[in-house]
Amino acid sequence: MEAYIPPKHKNSKFTCPHCQAIAQQEWSNYEILKSGYIEPLLIEPRDFPIQKNSLSTCLCICCKNVSLWLNDKMIVPANVPSVPPYHQDMPKQCITLYEEAKEVFDKSSRASGALLRLCVEKLTHNLIGKETGSLNENIGELSKKGLSQEIQTALDICRLVGNDAVHPGVITDDNEEIVGKMFSLINFIINTQISQPKHLEDFASQIITPQKQKQINNRDK
Repeated sequence: MEAYIPPKHKNSKFTCPHCQAIAQQEWSNYEILKSGYIEPLLIEPRDFPIQKNSLSTCLCICCKNVSLWLNDKMIVPANVPSVPPYHQDMPKQCITLYEEAKEVFDKSSRASGALLRLCVEKLTHNLIGKETGSLNENIGELSKKGLSQEIQTALDICRLVGNDAVHPGVITDDNEEIVGKMFSLINFIINTQISQPKHLEDFASQIITPQKQKQINNRDK
């Protein structure tokens, strides 16, 4: 499920803001001198912690592009989202909620978690094929239809985190890592429940002719 690792200061591996690949990163420190000049210093994280009020650069081993950081914040490129984009096969009724949750994530992880819960509820409506039922009821119905335990657990995680987000004191903006993982979890559910079956169906249509399908049906009887 490791499709996106948000860029984080001094981490040696994350999703590159330039090429979008999960790649190794090399860090260098640029300390601002009293003279106003910037002196590059190759850092060793174990014995050369980045000092306050310093600049640092991060080189992506994959694409060789560099990001610039001020203290622990990326400033170039600017406005890089800390969560992954929505899956290309995400149902249309979910996209607006996902994008809104992504937009407010850095300001309020609680608000983002509540929006993602609603996004998941809309997703279960799509999977069931009807626009009714609570998220909990929909997960139960999908389970009765043969939903794997893995996906049921993923849906319940989103349901419970989303529920906690609307209760003061349960999910706070200090727990943004918990809510942040929901974005990848939703994409994982879509990939498993929508994308993979679609790709298999497309491939099968190229291989299994009507005559061969009739033979398969006869065999299964």
